[in-house]
Amino acid sequence: MTEAPACKYARRSRGVFTFYVPPQFIDGFEAEHARLTKMKIDQAYVKFGKPLKPRSTGKHSSNTHIHGHATQIGQAPNVAEPKSKIMFDAVELAVAMYPDFRMRKDYKGRIVPVTESEPWSTAEAHWVIEALHQIASFCDVELKETEE
Repeated sequence: MTEAPACKYARRSRGVFTFYVPPQFIDGFEAEHARLTKMKIDQAYVKFGKPLKPRSTGKHSSNTHIHGHATQIGQAPNVAEPKSKIMFDAVELAVAMYPDFRMRKDYKGRIVPVTESEPWSTAEAHWVIEALHQIASFCDVELKETEE
């Protein structure tokens, strides 16, 4: 499956839309088209909706904020959980607080948190950070917001 984070589109008539693929994704879409054509498949899976804001990266990004808090909670002397379990709990809490939260589930139907390299939308990042603050408060862990 080939995916592009944001494509321009135009509505041609009722039920007929044209999508414009960004230049950096054209080769991937062309390869997918060739593969489907070879298999004589004339349909494609399409997901249509508002694109996510790109995540920030770097020292003060929400991703760094999330994983930094999870690490601080996991390393606290009164917490006996690994960072992965803290992240699992934070995502589970965030799903409960934010109904539009995108989540993956494993084969047993359990929620799986995203890894450090996967993107969060800014709204999702906000809710995960809020959940981590709640977990830290419950565990009596004082979080450091920045380290200069």
